[in-house]
Amino acid sequence: AVLGLPESHLEEGAEANITLVDLDQEWTFDEGHIRSKSRNAAFLGEVFTGKVLGVMANKKVHFV
Repeated sequence: AVLGLPESHLEEGAEANITLVDLDQEWTFDEGHIRSKSRNAAFLGEVFTGKVLGVMANKKVHFV
């Protein structure tokens, strides 16, 4: 188990808590990604590969 969390399994009819990820998508971290009142961050302008597209948790779907 990762971080002491129980293992999860995808099964028909079972509740699912999953994260949808595009491992190939490249994106640049900019001020629009900062959720803090502060506008400084060590990663401003950095290019990353891999991006979360959405999360399914607690019977709700959230797309980013």
